[in-house]
Amino acid sequence: MQFWIDLAQQTATINVLLFSFLGTLAGIIAAAIPGFTILMAVVLVFPFTFAMTPLEGLATIIGVYVGGFSGGQIAGILLGIPGTPSSICTVFDGYPMAKNGRAGEALGIGIFASLIGGLIGGIVMVLFIKPVAEFGLRFGPWEIFSLVFFSLTIIATLGGKSFFKGMASGFLGLMMAMVGTDNTGGLTRFTFGLPELLSGFSLLPVLVGLFALPSLLAGVKSASASQMNKAAAQAFQALPEQQLRIPYRKVFSVLRQNWVNLIRSSLLGSFVGALPGEGGSVANFLAYDQAKRYSKHSEDFGKGCPDGVVASESGNNACAGGGLIPTLSLGIPGTAADAVLLGVLMVHSIPPGPALFKDSAMLVYGLFAVYFIAHFYMVALQLGIGSKVFLRITQCPQWAMIPIVLVMCAIGCFALNNQTFDIWLFFFLGIVGYLMDKSGYPLAPVVIGLILGGMCEENLRQAFSIEAAWEPFFTRPISGFFMALTALSVAYCGWMYWKEHKAGDKKKEQLPAPTQRLSLYVGLLFFAAATLLYIESWELPGASRWDAIGSRLIPQIVIVGTMFFAAGVIVQDLYALAKNPRRFEQFCTPSAVVQKVIVIFASLALWIALIPYAGFYVSSLMLMVGLMWYLREGRFSHVLLTVPVGTLLVVYGVFTLFLRLQLPSGFLM
Repeated sequence: MQFWIDLAQQTATINVLLFSFLGTLAGIIAAAIPGFTILMAVVLVFPFTFAMTPLEGLATIIGVYVGGFSGGQIAGILLGIPGTPSSICTVFDGYPMAKNGRAGEALGIGIFASLIGGLIGGIVMVLFIKPVAEFGLRFGPWEIFSLVFFSLTIIATLGGKSFFKGMASGFLGLMMAMVGTDNTGGLTRFTFGLPELLSGFSLLPVLVGLFALPSLLAGVKSASASQMNKAAAQAFQALPEQQLRIPYRKVFSVLRQNWVNLIRSSLLGSFVGALPGEGGSVANFLAYDQAKRYSKHSEDFGKGCPDGVVASESGNNACAGGGLIPTLSLGIPGTAADAVLLGVLMVHSIPPGPALFKDSAMLVYGLFAVYFIAHFYMVALQLGIGSKVFLRITQCPQWAMIPIVLVMCAIGCFALNNQTFDIWLFFFLGIVGYLMDKSGYPLAPVVIGLILGGMCEENLRQAFSIEAAWEPFFTRPISGFFMALTALSVAYCGWMYWKEHKAGDKKKEQLPAPTQRLSLYVGLLFFAAATLLYIESWELPGASRWDAIGSRLIPQIVIVGTMFFAAGVIVQDLYALAKNPRRFEQFCTPSAVVQKVIVIFASLALWIALIPYAGFYVSSLMLMVGLMWYLREGRFSHVLLTVPVGTLLVVYGVFTLFLRLQLPSGFLM
């Protein structure tokens, strides 16, 4: 009884409830902006958790997570543009309902389906997370290595359309995990004389660079795309006020008729969320497909059928609860957003995994509580403030949002270690992430590989220090089971590729010429980087020993793996280009969007270089004014000064005065 009293006292504090509320609000707003993903919102909020207690930080991130899964339906239903990838299927029926004068009904169904799906996902999490953790306590180093290896494989094979690209991304993350001081032997590896890399790559700059920057630059649109968005916004403005009112009686009637659909979709979402490498978008499509398959009026799907909205929203929101099961119980994040949640625990020196329930049981149950609380915040915010208000808040022009978010990203990276090097790291990884994203490489395996790489190496060494043989990895029952699953996942991916290739599905197996060339260049870049590290690895001692000084063999295995899969990508791309020789001749001038992206990257480089001299605030003011002027196509007005100055005043008040973060002042101040 005393435990539950202490739990209530810890959870029902003003700070925990307030931060959970603000996180949910931020998640809804961010997800309602088309192209502004849940992960990007989580990454931007992450730096604010540094000064919080562990439960306050988790409450904030969980709030963003919950609000983000539901908020994507706002733009999807009212504008026909999915706010996040996990709300794509909501558009199929939600937007036709809005065009038919049933916008309020579609929003109401989506909001309450999100609530029920999220609650069912939470119940699944509470029921299964502790048994999974107790099962994990039986793992030795052989089982942990096999589980991590299986997770990396399934994330790579299911995370993208190309097996070689997925595996190359995963091995790139493993290769990045080898950088820094070897935890077992204490040796320095692959730092190239940079003291900032002694502790390895920091998680936040990697996340922001690989995910937030490409997502943000995806918002850079051509003139025609901007006109389409303006037309969608004008169509929303034309909706009569009464059409946005939620008819509660009709909404609850639809939900009551769809109770089987609700439960099935929620359970499917929970299951998909618990699988490494999957996420809300997969749960979204799977739940929608099953609802259509078992519906008595499947012909109405895609024409404004409420059943489709129920399945889509309940499925993707249940995914949040399912995703926390492997993240907390085994310390293995299924998605990059789950990795940020682990980052909150790591910042506060709380190791995730099976021991979490024994060492920090109060924190785990507090997390359960804030998860359910955030769902009721989500409903209250969307019904109270109203989706129309949210949509108007999020109709921020791209020319203003891009510079503001860039500055916030840089602050978050700097706040981690108080060093400008992390901002440079964010910049260079942003270039890599943008190129990978545009050429079809999945990004999630890179982050998962970075997080799990150290665990993978440590347990492999531990296993060989006990018994220097490979057989236990296959003969021990649990380890052998995960190794068998690894082989099956690779075989399944190969079979699917062969099946598509045999069927002659040209649309899936052949990329457009510019993308194919870019994919080839990125593969060559991967191969060159791995070759450089392989040459550098010969300076390390221990070529064949698995003890504390054997710091060379494992990195070399990872590097060779990266080279192998990068070579596979190169061969695939050369083969595809050779089938159409004219593709080599299809050189064209960069599009207007690409030119804007190049200017943004050049401005970022100049800005970061100026920070040590002009100071953060002066250089940021120059960046924001210059970028806003450029993105507005040279149109000048007082807004170009008032928005940057107002933003920097808020930054000064929040980060410098409240959080006591000392941003670089420079030589000129």
